[in-house]
Amino acid sequence: MFVLSPQTDDVTNAYALGANSCLLKQPAQEGLEPIAQGIAAYASLIAESARGNTAWATSQV
Repeated sequence: MFVLSPQTDDVTNAYALGANSCLLKQPAQEGLEPIAQGIAAYASLIAESARGNTAWATSQV
C-alpha cells in the first residue's frame, strides 16, 4: 500500500495500518505536477531496488 500525506502523523498511522511506502506532500504546494514528479521519482527508486540497487532515499513531494 502506498500513501501520500501532508502530515507526518499520518505516515505513522499509515505504517501501523500496513502501508509499506509513504510520501509527504509539502503543505504550501499547489497543483498536481510536483506530486506526479514525486511519484515518478519514487517509482524509479522501486525499479532500482528491483534491479538489486538497495540505495534508498526519503522522498518528499
